[in-house]
Amino acid sequence: MNDDTTQSWLKFLNPAELKQNLIRCSIFITVWELLKESIVDPILWFYTDGFQGKKHIRSRYHQEVIELDTREKKDVVHASCLWLCKNDVIDDADMKMISEIRAHRNFLAHEMMNVLVSAKVKVNLGLIDNLIDILGKIDRWWITEVEIPTNPDFTAEDYDQIDMDKTFSMRMMILQLIAKVAYGDDQALTELYEEFKKTTGGTEQ
Repeated sequence: MNDDTTQSWLKFLNPAELKQNLIRCSIFITVWELLKESIVDPILWFYTDGFQGKKHIRSRYHQEVIELDTREKKDVVHASCLWLCKNDVIDDADMKMISEIRAHRNFLAHEMMNVLVSAKVKVNLGLIDNLIDILGKIDRWWITEVEIPTNPDFTAEDYDQIDMDKTFSMRMMILQLIAKVAYGDDQALTELYEEFKKTTGGTEQ
């Protein structure tokens, strides 16, 4: 048995490592969904003109967003990224990184067994850090450039006093907690869990 084969069996047969790799695969796929949600959903709502029954009316969405993707087979994520880039929310480097993150997500989803059994294949945790940065940039832009300026409860003075670099969305907070688990750091989530139980008096069902 050659060294690569030996290391692959050791990787797969080690219960702790197998569990960790399963967790990392599932977390990476999950955080991609959070990023995709951040990319697509706010633009959808931005272009929602109203409702007709239960159907959303988005008269300009296809022309101003989807048509940015000039390829024959349109992709809503890619088109939404192009819209974000056009509006200076993200840049070309972010676009390239999003494509890399998406490709790795697809690899993990379709080749998970390879990740679990091959000593040469790993979840690229570094991409999660890039994902956090991009998602934070997108969500922070919507908060500071759209949500706060259009909120009648905020005055110009309030806006000037807000530290925009410290604004965050619930999605950003959730992502950062999930990412810690991917790195094997359960402490922050455990402490939050215990504090929440203490504050609410709640117990698990």
